[in-house]
Amino acid sequence: MESEATMLRVIINQILRTGDGDRPHLLAQFRVDEHGIHPEAGDRTQAIATIPAIDPENGERLQSEDDPLRWARLLPFELRAGDLAVSVEDATETMEAARRDPIAELVTESSAETAEFAH
Repeated sequence: MESEATMLRVIINQILRTGDGDRPHLLAQFRVDEHGIHPEAGDRTQAIATIPAIDPENGERLQSEDDPLRWARLLPFELRAGDLAVSVEDATETMEAARRDPIAELVTESSAETAEFAH
């Protein structure tokens, strides 16, 4: 049986349309666990944390403080319109590795950022 993530990383970009093509502009990057939201980058995390999410299966309205992990999983549905790109990924293994080796986490994040900017 597959275990459910206990830590998620949420990245929200605004897609800027330019003459040279589309470019992502980071609005917020944060980790989410059962205790809440932990900002990492971008200046819109607090504003995004106030956005309620509606569960499409049952219509339940959910705030980030109600159930942070479930709220984070619903964000892509809530923010699907317009020029926003939302990704939610399992960060459990990354965070566990960082607890064992904090330097490895920094190298992993740095490599991911470098690869993202190379495109």
